[in-house]
Amino acid sequence: MNELLLNRLEEMFKVMNNTPEIRELIRLKKEIYSDKDLAKDLEELRSIKEVYSEKYINLKKKIVMSDKVMQFHKLEDELYFTILESNKKLEELFNKKGCK
Repeated sequence: MNELLLNRLEEMFKVMNNTPEIRELIRLKKEIYSDKDLAKDLEELRSIKEVYSEKYINLKKKIVMSDKVMQFHKLEDELYFTILESNKKLEELFNKKGCK
C-alpha cells in the first residue's frame, strides 16, 4: 500500500508541475530574480534601517505592487490553499480514530 500511495503522489506531483499555473509561477520567479530594477529596489529596501520611514514604506509598496510580484503572489496563494485543502483531505483519510 505504501508503494502504491507513493506512486500515486508522484504522479500527482508530475501532473501539478505541468499545469499552466505552476509553470507560470516558476517563470515569474525566474523573471523576478533576474529583474535588475527589482533587485536594486530590494537591495535599497534592505539597507533602510527605519522600517516606519516614508522612504521604506513607499519602496515596499513599489515592490509589492509591481505586476510580476502581484501575479506571483496570487499564484502562490492559490497553490497554498490547494495544498491546505489536500492536507485536509489526507487528514480525513488517515486520521480516523475509533470504530464506526
